[in-house]
Amino acid sequence: MGVGADFEPREVARLRGPIEMKLRVGDLEERVRATATPWMAARDTLIFRRSDEGRGRTFGFGTDKGAADLDRELVVRLRDPDAVLEVEIEELPRSGAERLGVLWVVGRNEAEDPNDELRRVLIAVDSVACAGPMPRWMGDLEPAVDRLPLDAEAQSEAVIEALRDGARVGLLLGAEGTPAGSPVLAVVHAAWELEVGVAPAGVGPSWARVLAASGFAAPPVTWLPAPPRGRGAIREWLARHATGETAVVLLRETQLASVLAAVEALEPDRMLLVARDPGGRNEELLRLPAGEALRDGPHEERGGSRGWVWLVLGPGAAPTRNATPAAVPADIRPSNAAVPDAFLEALLAEGMPVKALARALERVGAGSRREAYQHLLGLQRNTQEGDS
Repeated sequence: MGVGADFEPREVARLRGPIEMKLRVGDLEERVRATATPWMAARDTLIFRRSDEGRGRTFGFGTDKGAADLDRELVVRLRDPDAVLEVEIEELPRSGAERLGVLWVVGRNEAEDPNDELRRVLIAVDSVACAGPMPRWMGDLEPAVDRLPLDAEAQSEAVIEALRDGARVGLLLGAEGTPAGSPVLAVVHAAWELEVGVAPAGVGPSWARVLAASGFAAPPVTWLPAPPRGRGAIREWLARHATGETAVVLLRETQLASVLAAVEALEPDRMLLVARDPGGRNEELLRLPAGEALRDGPHEERGGSRGWVWLVLGPGAAPTRNATPAAVPADIRPSNAAVPDAFLEALLAEGMPVKALARALERVGAGSRREAYQHLLGLQRNTQEGDS
């Protein structure tokens, strides 16, 4: 509808629930109703969708009009390059039963200043919770953000109560990108139990942010190699590698249903998290027991999608299996890695070919070449996401 908008992103990001947007060009006015998504961060764009609630860059969803439904006279006036479009957005009364709280699980680094993406999230929330000391740059954010330390159970309860009341809370992780301490895990777990929205944000590798947002990131954590093709082979793959620990795997969307079926067959009550496009325009997180995810998961609607999804398996009892367990490569276990992922990412960033590095890992006993190659591809994607 328009370009070159002039508005205060943080004030717009604080709008909640049903809204009405008035579009004016001169004395002509058009009204559009929508719902402001709780996922809106303080960006410089305002994207409205006719579809149901979206994350990422969406500001309003479920609009009662699309561009084609607007008054044609207003559209004609907008063709004038000197025309000015005034937009007024007003909150409408909403039911007290509506739950609009959101928990952003925010990864960070030790930089003196937050990057732009991290800053956009932090200035859009109502408060920021942090286990341990707040980073120094938190005090320099403009406008300031309320801070909630997580040093005691009572303070954790204060964060949970804020989520229950519909607040947007940023849960700031340690610089290492993983939850540290029971208060953090308690808050994430409680958010899922309350059915409040949870999403990863900020900086750090995608797998680490998704793991933190799952709420079952208790060490040790196993990184599973990419699954093979075929339902029978996938079930054997899971039986070999499943240890009962929290596990993370990156897999093709086309394999998701088969992997979920294998998990349901071995451990139907095991909790899992499926994450698509974390932090992106089409972000989607699903946290359910394996059996329910297989029956009700949105993967059924996506047909032949060839995208990638993250799957996090919560801790559980290791399944009984006849096959001899395969050794999990050291570099695929981030919690006690003999070859740290950070070192591998640095080599990839310096231009070392993935195939050459996979051969080297095989020679030092860090698993098969195929497993190493698949793991390195995941690290390479994380590196590229960080650069972008």
